[in-house]
Amino acid sequence: MGRGVSAVVVLDAPRGTLRVDLARVRVQRKSLLEIAGVVGLPTGLHRVEVNDGERGAALWLQVEPGRLVVKAWDAGLLVDPDPFRTAQVQGLAAEEGLDPHLTAYPAAPNAPWAALVAPLERLGPAGARVHRRDPEGADAPLEAALQTHGGRAPALLGEVAQAFLAGFVDEDEAAQERWRHLARAVLSGADLVARHPQLFDEATALLVAQQQLLPVEVSPEAGCAAEARRLVEALGAHPHLAEAGRRLREHLSQRGL
Repeated sequence: MGRGVSAVVVLDAPRGTLRVDLARVRVQRKSLLEIAGVVGLPTGLHRVEVNDGERGAALWLQVEPGRLVVKAWDAGLLVDPDPFRTAQVQGLAAEEGLDPHLTAYPAAPNAPWAALVAPLERLGPAGARVHRRDPEGADAPLEAALQTHGGRAPALLGEVAQAFLAGFVDEDEAAQERWRHLARAVLSGADLVARHPQLFDEATALLVAQQQLLPVEVSPEAGCAAEARRLVEALGAHPHLAEAGRRLREHLSQRGL
């Protein structure tokens, strides 16, 4: 590994595939160290998953330049290996001998990843929690969702990001439904744009990035297309939100909505 290059190494990984962020890569084990992994991860938040066909384990990592993360697969868990094996991998990396055993980070299929996790990175170690429901009595679903987060837009955006990833990467059906609810709350919130301009600017960018990864028939925009078009008009009425409106309008057009 060159200076500043980051990598994740999994020892004893089951043969097959390893998932890093949105992409799957084939597991390569080319030495007695039983090394598999990915090199060249960009700085930021990443998710690494190992699955043997029956059991799976995922690991979230905040990657810094030059960071080497070493884990071991143990009966369906990703654990810290014993210090001797970790030192072996670190020594191999120091001798520039680790890269041939690893797969290069799949940048093209992971191009949307930075946008998907940006709200989570802004929240820091506290992260985001996926809620079951919002308080009753609010005038609009978006206002209720904001009440869940004490009126804090960054926290709400974090939940939108976390619910999508838990729902469609971790395949959690409850999280999928929560994400659809939050997405519809934003897309049908044209009357609230003037009250929450920054929220709509960031939320529309996030929702476009998310929905582009889904077939239109399972994406919430299909069920509230008229409301989404109203939102485009409301965004366009504010000069500083014109780009957000253009982005959402082009997305809807591409989806035939």
